[in-house]
Amino acid sequence: MPFLSSEYMKAYLFVNPASGHHSAQRLQFVLERLQVHAMIPEIFHVRTPAEILACCAVINEEREPRLAIVAGGD
Repeated sequence: MPFLSSEYMKAYLFVNPASGHHSAQRLQFVLERLQVHAMIPEIFHVRTPAEILACCAVINEEREPRLAIVAGGD
C-alpha cells in the first residue's frame, strides 16, 4: 500500500451492494484514495440498520484510531 507516512488509521466503509447506484469501480477508486492517505479500509457490506448496528459494535471494540464512513448514493 502506498502510504505517505508510517502512521495509519483504519477506515470502515459501510456499503450496500443492493443500492441502486452501487458501483464496484467507484468503490475501488475510494479504497485506493483512502490507502494513499494512510488509511487501511475495511468494508462492511450491509443492507439493513440492524446489520449496521452489529458492525458498529465490532468497530467499537477497536482500541486504535478509526474512522467510519457511510455514504448514500440513491
